[in-house]
Amino acid sequence: MKLRVVRVSHAIERGSGAIEHVISVETRAVRRRKRRPPSNVVPMPRAGGTPLTDFLRYHVLVRVFDGDVDAWLEQLDDEGDVRFARGVRTRLRKDPSLLITIRQMVDATRFWARTS
Repeated sequence: MKLRVVRVSHAIERGSGAIEHVISVETRAVRRRKRRPPSNVVPMPRAGGTPLTDFLRYHVLVRVFDGDVDAWLEQLDDEGDVRFARGVRTRLRKDPSLLITIRQMVDATRFWARTS
């Protein structure tokens, strides 16, 4: 449940040799509003991946498309794969050395034999 603070009050109570500072916080429940995206925004499909499917997708990216995410995106029609590939492309734009790490992971596993 999401709460919003409506009022905060402070009082000092003295008695029996002690001074107490009492802070009262009044809250109320907040209803969640569903925000609709602007009309020019296309929502991304929901991720349906598991660690295993992500592992296989990394292998496809490296073994089939030699790390070229844009070439892979041109071939995709599965929403989950599209979301994954776009996420990888965004991460590669921020950190180009990520592809080296992905290649090392793929090369370290003998799941998919290299054909070239």
